[in-house]
Amino acid sequence: MMYTIRPIATSAPLQITEVSHYAALRLRALQTDPMSFSSTYAHEAMFTEEEWRERLHSHDKTTFVAIDESDAEEFWVGTLTVLHPEMNIPPYSPGVPSVAMDADSEVHYLVGMWVHPFHRRKGVGRGLVEAAVRGVQERSAATGGSKSMKQVIALQVRVDNEAAIALYKALGFAEATAFEKRGDSGLQIPMLMRVA
Repeated sequence: MMYTIRPIATSAPLQITEVSHYAALRLRALQTDPMSFSSTYAHEAMFTEEEWRERLHSHDKTTFVAIDESDAEEFWVGTLTVLHPEMNIPPYSPGVPSVAMDADSEVHYLVGMWVHPFHRRKGVGRGLVEAAVRGVQERSAATGGSKSMKQVIALQVRVDNEAAIALYKALGFAEATAFEKRGDSGLQIPMLMRVA
C-alpha cells in the first residue's frame, strides 16, 4: 500500500472533499475506539459542515492525515492533530496531557491520534508522529520561536496501549517525570519530547 501523510492546509479555503473525508475519518475513529477520545460519536455526528470546517481551519493547530492512495479513490486512514502553544490551553483541559512545564517551555500537544485498524502496524502511526514532530520543528524555525523557550511535544496514551507506548518511546518520547505529571488518573500516561 502507498500512503501519503500531509497536513490539512489552513492557508487556503478547505475543499468540500477534505471536510467530508476528515469528518468520516473522525467519526469512524470515535465509533471504533471510543475510549481513546475525550469526545463521543453522538456529539460529533451532530456537527454541521461549518463546524467541521472551523475545527480544521485554525492557525493555532495543525491536523495531519494519512491517505491510502493504492486505489483509484483516495481513502483517509489516519489522523493526528497538534495543538500549538498559541491556543493557550488551560491546565487540566479534557483530552490533553496533564503536565506541568517550566515557565521557559512552550508545549505543543499531540491529540486525536488514530489509525484505521486495517492499516495499523504498517508505519502509518509512525509516519503521522514523525510528520507532526517535523511540523513543530519547522513551525518553530519559521516563526523564529522564542530563542529562550524550549519547544516540548506532549501526548497522553492509555496505559493498556502497549503498541502505542512502544512506538512513542521508539520515536524519542519519554514518560513524564513525577514533577511533570499533574492530575494523573492512572489510566493515561503523559509522554514528552523536547524538540528544541
